[in-house]
Amino acid sequence: MVGEMANRRMYSFYLDADLLKGLKTLKTQVGVSESETIRRAVRAWLTQHGSIKAASRRAQTRRKA
Repeated sequence: MVGEMANRRMYSFYLDADLLKGLKTLKTQVGVSESETIRRAVRAWLTQHGSIKAASRRAQTRRKA
């Protein structure tokens, strides 16, 4: 996803308290920011419903033990 930063646009919207609480819980548990979690969720939703194509994923590098 290199180069996508230049193509991003800011949007503002309201979230219910339960969604905010869930996002903050995920941030604590997983360490992913609220905004990144929202981006991932929107991408998954749009992919699932055929609005966008699934992004090709790069191979992960192996971690040394």
